[in-house]
Amino acid sequence: MDVDIDILRDYKLTPNQYTLIYLIHSKQYSDFYKLKDVIGEDKAKEELEDSQIKGFVKLSGDRPEEIEIRKKFLFIIEEGDYFDEFVEEYPVKVLRPDGTKDYLRADLSRSRRNYHKITNKSRKKHEHLLKCLKFEKQVREKESSWKYMKKLPKWLSSEEWKVFEERMRDEAQEKEEELGYGQQLV
Repeated sequence: MDVDIDILRDYKLTPNQYTLIYLIHSKQYSDFYKLKDVIGEDKAKEELEDSQIKGFVKLSGDRPEEIEIRKKFLFIIEEGDYFDEFVEEYPVKVLRPDGTKDYLRADLSRSRRNYHKITNKSRKKHEHLLKCLKFEKQVREKESSWKYMKKLPKWLSSEEWKVFEERMRDEAQEKEEELGYGQQLV
């Protein structure tokens, strides 16, 4: 089993929590019990209860078969469908310059295929596209330019995120240049 330290840090999981949940998920119950013996019954229970508070599991009992693994953990181990999270973030509709409502979440099956091709089911690429989309939404809100937001299939096929990726870089560079001598933020 490989563990990405960034995942532990980003999701505030302890190594014990990650390992216990992963062993339950992969139905390696004998290894689960071995780890539970090593760290102690009380510590294992504490780790699983904290995991429940964080939304990774739902405890229905002490036995591993009685512990439900939540989507949040499946997402972390890259078994989730990132597209659904992306679509939830994508705006639903906009008012076009001619006054008509336009629904942006069109052709979801084609969009899902394109999204999977673009991200190659990589969590990091997914998070990058989400970051670009969130930035675009902030820009459109600030500039009142929602009417120019592209429909989802077009946003993906035209690689619209690259425009806002570049804009994020430019704005970060401009902020850095605005700082005078001795004002560099660390």
